[in-house]
Amino acid sequence: MTRVLHLSRQEAEQYTPEVDGICISITDPGAPDARLSDQWRAIWRVSFHDLDALLPDLTGNPPPVLLNQLSADGIADFIVRHWPVPLIVAHCEAGISRSAGVVAALNDWMPEKLTVIQTGVPNRLVWRLVREALMRRTITDPATPTE
Repeated sequence: MTRVLHLSRQEAEQYTPEVDGICISITDPGAPDARLSDQWRAIWRVSFHDLDALLPDLTGNPPPVLLNQLSADGIADFIVRHWPVPLIVAHCEAGISRSAGVVAALNDWMPEKLTVIQTGVPNRLVWRLVREALMRRTITDPATPTE
């Protein structure tokens, strides 16, 4: 079984994986990269705001950045490229919504292969786009990861 959890940026910067794992690092646009452990097999970095939709009163200069299909495909490709893996961690600034959306999408994609450690309030756009991207991909050998 693959353990899947989501963390805040602060928690992720203090976290050192004890098993082989990958990390999806979500930051706000313009924010510096999270300082993550060098013990990760691989890290995928992506930057977008924690919004489900672009509301008229949220337009500005610069306008907010939403997760798009290209970024969701990047997340899905990253996961599939490293599968099987004993640990998948997603983090965002607060560890509540965007990273929870990635975890919810993973759980929908392959629930029989995952142990979800934490739950949150998934960002619906992140959940939908990452879930759709994962559902379009097939694992040729869905072997159980070994620690």
